[in-house]
Amino acid sequence: RYPRFGVDPRAAPLAREVWSLDGFAGFREFARFPALYRVDRGGAAHCVWFTDLRYTLPGMLPPFRFGMCRRADAGPWRLYRLRLFTEDERQAL
Repeated sequence: RYPRFGVDPRAAPLAREVWSLDGFAGFREFARFPALYRVDRGGAAHCVWFTDLRYTLPGMLPPFRFGMCRRADAGPWRLYRLRLFTEDERQAL
């Protein structure tokens, strides 16, 4: 079982915030079985990533990993995706 907003109670409020943003509407409409992929905190940016479990296979990186990032000191959220076959390479959308 994969909760939509993850299993870490500290990450859930941020995941819920990003999930509800207008800029994330396209992914909400696309994903049939959305789940929190991860939350990146630290460095210059905070990012919240989601995936669609339809495309998740054991041992493989999910191809669809979309999220929103913002500067760690606040600022507007911006839409990104993680590039195919990479763990951390962000691509602005």
